[in-house]
Amino acid sequence: MRGLPGSGKSYAARKFYQHTVPDDSEYVGLCSTDDYFYQDGIYCFDPTRLEDNHRQNQQRFAELIAQQWPLVVCDNTNMQQWELESYIEVAREQGCEILVVEVGDPQDMHHQKVCADRNRHGINDRTIFEMASNYEPIDSWLSTLNIPLVRRESWSGSIT
Repeated sequence: MRGLPGSGKSYAARKFYQHTVPDDSEYVGLCSTDDYFYQDGIYCFDPTRLEDNHRQNQQRFAELIAQQWPLVVCDNTNMQQWELESYIEVAREQGCEILVVEVGDPQDMHHQKVCADRNRHGINDRTIFEMASNYEPIDSWLSTLNIPLVRRESWSGSIT
């Protein structure tokens, strides 16, 4: 997954997972660095923990891939290529089918405002706009790896 906070990445990841994995499956392979910022069910972002939390998320992702879970989703903003590289490298090494889904257009000012208004972590407009300014197109890089990129303006229940 790829997109600004508030773009609908987490919602899309959950819906895609529900449509793909059987209801009785014990496998919930959703990996989000945000999960490591929750304390007693409350989201408490602490920038000093960001690097460590990303490392923990990458480790969990790699473990699920190594255990051959049927579907593993990385639900992070992934605004720049380097943010995706370790996840893609792990999946490629294990021979996984990879799909990158980009939710919304981070370069669209209206989309940025919508994301700032609806993100569930209280991230302000200025931070959303700053994150959007760091957005790096990755189409050609993914193309060289033969990895499809799907762009979704919103979630409709199907990735294809």
